[in-house]
Amino acid sequence: MHKILWNKKSKPIFFRILVYGILFQIIFMLFVYKTEDQKEEPLFHEYDSTNNYMNVCSLPVYDYWHPSIKYEVVDQKSIDNCPTEPLTELVNGTWRILEKGMNCSARCLSTATWLPPGPVECEFVEAVCWEDSTEIYRFLHCQIIKPKIPPKFPENPPNVFVFLVDSLSTGAAKRSLPKTLSTLSSRLEAVEFPFVNKIGENSSANKMVLWFGVSVSPDVSILEEFKDHGYMTLHVDDENHQKGFKAHHYLNLNNGFCPNQVENYFKAFLEAYKGPPKFAWLSLTKSDDSILKLIENNLETLQNSFFIFMGAQGTQGLNSDSEIGSYQPADSFNNRTLLEISGERGHSYLRRQPSLPRTCGRLPIQPEYCICQVEKVPVVDENLRNGFGNLLVNQMNDLLDRSNLTAICEKFELRKTLSLLHHGHINPSDTNHSYDLTILTDFAQFKTILTQNKNMSSTNVFVRFLIFGIILQVVLLVLIYKNSKALRYSLSNNQTQCDDLLNEWDPEVPVLLIDLDFLENLKNQDCQWDETKRVKIGVHVKGKDRSIIDTTRFDVVLYNSPDGKDFLEFYEDGKRIIPKRFETRQVGNFEVPTNIQRFIEFYKRSKFVECLGLEMDRDTSEEIQQNGTTSTSILARFRDELIDMGMYPYLNGGTLLGWYRECTVIPHTLDLDFSVFKENYNPEYAEKVLRKNESAFDMRRMLGKLEDSHEITVVSKEEGRPAIDLFVMYDYVEDGKVIYRYIPGLDNDGTKYRFTHLLLDPACAAEMHGHLFWILCNPIEQLKHEYGPLWYRDHPTSYFAWNHSPKNIVVAGNFTEEEMEKYYLHF
Repeated sequence: MHKILWNKKSKPIFFRILVYGILFQIIFMLFVYKTEDQKEEPLFHEYDSTNNYMNVCSLPVYDYWHPSIKYEVVDQKSIDNCPTEPLTELVNGTWRILEKGMNCSARCLSTATWLPPGPVECEFVEAVCWEDSTEIYRFLHCQIIKPKIPPKFPENPPNVFVFLVDSLSTGAAKRSLPKTLSTLSSRLEAVEFPFVNKIGENSSANKMVLWFGVSVSPDVSILEEFKDHGYMTLHVDDENHQKGFKAHHYLNLNNGFCPNQVENYFKAFLEAYKGPPKFAWLSLTKSDDSILKLIENNLETLQNSFFIFMGAQGTQGLNSDSEIGSYQPADSFNNRTLLEISGERGHSYLRRQPSLPRTCGRLPIQPEYCICQVEKVPVVDENLRNGFGNLLVNQMNDLLDRSNLTAICEKFELRKTLSLLHHGHINPSDTNHSYDLTILTDFAQFKTILTQNKNMSSTNVFVRFLIFGIILQVVLLVLIYKNSKALRYSLSNNQTQCDDLLNEWDPEVPVLLIDLDFLENLKNQDCQWDETKRVKIGVHVKGKDRSIIDTTRFDVVLYNSPDGKDFLEFYEDGKRIIPKRFETRQVGNFEVPTNIQRFIEFYKRSKFVECLGLEMDRDTSEEIQQNGTTSTSILARFRDELIDMGMYPYLNGGTLLGWYRECTVIPHTLDLDFSVFKENYNPEYAEKVLRKNESAFDMRRMLGKLEDSHEITVVSKEEGRPAIDLFVMYDYVEDGKVIYRYIPGLDNDGTKYRFTHLLLDPACAAEMHGHLFWILCNPIEQLKHEYGPLWYRDHPTSYFAWNHSPKNIVVAGNFTEEEMEKYYLHF
């Protein structure tokens, strides 16, 4: 058979087939290779053949499945922790257990008092069920509690509903929510706005403008404006309540609500207020099925309302090198001034449109922010290139002159115009021309956008936007040093004393110097300071005429010194608090800390965290050991002694739990707990207490050694109680990396324990009965780690064993009998 097939006639045929096959494969491979490397030309809506963004806005047609962004598709939020079968329910203000024989309790989310089945008068009820002391079920129920005084409202006003999905762009919505978008289009006749710019990188920055209309928080939000017009308001979000945000009803998603509870809460809101107009703002998870269900179940209501479905800011972290990222302006829309049109307020699509084209030039939008695309043509005319280059250099030198910096800064000189690009093809008959200009000076490279109006003289060609180019080479400092024109004040070169510098800057009103960078220089007697940098000062809230302070020189932070409290309050980053325990000296109107290092340490640990203040349901048989006010005052005195020894202690263990949970000391606890980092611990304090008798406290115990398991226990000489434990906090290091922190425990049999701590930021402060105490930031995480998920319940001291009960305990070896004689001391 083989001989018949492989004869002289068949051999050439097979040979040709083989050759043709190889050639075909080569051609195919080249085609694929070329196709993969070929750069796709972008498509545009309203293609601008005139290359004039004033007349036509050419917007890119995005490929929402382009390889450069397809990785941004995000799975919907997991609901694995939500129970599939309910064991409890909340109906008509009453909660009940659905399965007989179950051991369940419930409480209002705002308190710690556990309630039997029955009526509840709060909007959020947490139900928990146990089986053999093991928690098997936890669910947060919600309901609407109507205000006792019904609001007054106008007749037939429209409802307004906003559904917002976090990190959702137009493209992400098309990829992730196809069923929802189809329903919005087909059943609600939705109008799509595909070209909307974000103004910030995260939700807070964008929501701030949506809620308030400005980028900083004023006193009144959109929610309160609707309330003033008689609307009932609902707010579902993962942002914490702040001033101006309050609605009639607010659900915080951070409390652990299951996604379907948002729908239930919204439904209850609609049913509770059938007459009054309603405004609801709902933040939703990116789940096509759950959003679709929410819309379909309320379709009739939404059809008769103003309904806005939107994303917070689109995809975060999108690379500007991607196809879509390249069209996003580098900066935000800060100038929202609209073109004056008779009888109209701007070009909003929600209003009647004028006959003018909707373009960046007509709205107007600055060229820097315009997303309309225009071809940019290189300009080769050397006279024009050099003229504009010198114009930019003169503008920068003029800015230095007007800022009074010419005496300490070098003047810029043009070396070369690197690039001049005209926006669109050059038409000599056009009046206005826009350019991208890049120049090189002796010191650095600068880039800007400028506009030329040919009807004006050349001196009126101006830079439309202040220089935003990035300095690529910081040669400026070198040249300044070289030419002996100092950009700094120096004790050694200028013989300028620090106090002379402060006297030169002397403000018009008394202030407290709180600038940590300047204080650090002052501590080292090296008063270098960049004259362009503002100095941070504290101005008392009751200070008169603070409006006359030069804010170009000073960064003003208001502060208060509340009566009856041992700390100052600074209204910066929310709030900061520092002890009043520092001295100052007067330099003109400056109040300058004398112990600068102490003040710096105070301010570094000053970010304020508030306690919860839960009402506790306690076993009354537990003997009360502590008076919260008295014990806290004694603890503050001990804190002051540690501060004077250069130590900065943190609340720890049960004392941290009591403060965060109840804003006081746990009444049945036997002792109070402090900890201090090993590198901050001063072993001379023990000598001060034990032998020098220079302390208001007596030593009761000293355990371990500085390198291992060290803690001391003291009591007040005056009151004789409570016992206060001071633990040294150690770092646990593996392969040169800190894995966790821990405080020690030492039993009387020599067993050593470690109580592990999370690596939390040690930069926060708290208030307890008018006294300041330092804490690790985000304390709830450590409390969960130490006491488990039921940390908010009372743990009776009589049932709490220090060496068994905590969840964060680790056995870490033991001391020998000989070592115990040295390291287990009682006094």
